[in-house]
Amino acid sequence: MSSISLVTLKYVNSSCCELSPSFTMVFNAEFAVKNKNLIDVKVKSSEATVSYRGTDSGTTPINGIDVGSLQKEKFNVTLHVDSDNVPSNDTHLLGDLQSKNLTFSAYAKFKSEVNWILKKSSRMNCTFVVDIETRKIIPLKC
Repeated sequence: MSSISLVTLKYVNSSCCELSPSFTMVFNAEFAVKNKNLIDVKVKSSEATVSYRGTDSGTTPINGIDVGSLQKEKFNVTLHVDSDNVPSNDTHLLGDLQSKNLTFSAYAKFKSEVNWILKKSSRMNCTFVVDIETRKIIPLKC
């Protein structure tokens, strides 16, 4: 992932009035695949998963692409992330929402075929923090 930006954000940062702390976000993420081979590479379809404190919060399919020899191919993916899978007894979500910072990790595994014999895979692991007050991504580390 080479960049990420927040498109929409909705959250509840209170546990009063029978409302549970929650979040729903949509991100635009740019991915880049670099082919260091002297022949074209076909990257198979995959998926990106975003997690909040170890709980999967959104999974998005990534279409397969062809990358020419010694080329870098960039593509955009829309990531939908929410707190639906966060356990109701989670003690961190309310505190993170009140602190205005939510930390996420993103993971993807890309399988590719250089030719019909040589198959490779690469992984992407990133972390980022969403400042829900300014609606900015603080650091993106991959």
